[in-house]
Amino acid sequence: MKVDLVIPPLMNQKGDVFGSGIPYMSMEVPYTAAALRQAGHEPAIVDSFGEKPHQFTNYKQKYFLRGLRAEEIIARIRPDAGAVFVSTNSGFVSNYGLAYDFLADLLRKLKPKVLLWILPPQLGLTHSV
Repeated sequence: MKVDLVIPPLMNQKGDVFGSGIPYMSMEVPYTAAALRQAGHEPAIVDSFGEKPHQFTNYKQKYFLRGLRAEEIIARIRPDAGAVFVSTNSGFVSNYGLAYDFLADLLRKLKPKVLLWILPPQLGLTHSV
């Protein structure tokens, strides 16, 4: 099965002069990709921040996102992907809800037959939505 793994864009609070978003590699994504590949699946990674780190998008009035816009992320999801995993690490570290708001609803609308999972690193669990 083809499985797409999404690292969402980095989230910053507007007006935070000390920098609320510190970019780092979301380690659960490459580990998950390796495990999937070993199990015979075909993983692909969409690194939203890594692909466009200098692109800023306003989000929910008090944040801005650095990286791919939601539409650009959706465009990179393979049409024949059987599952999509969204990491809440790397930019959404303490805000699982924002990752859900940003990607899960949009992915469900555009790809209703895809199994979508959000990976919350704080819990060490995987939740189906």
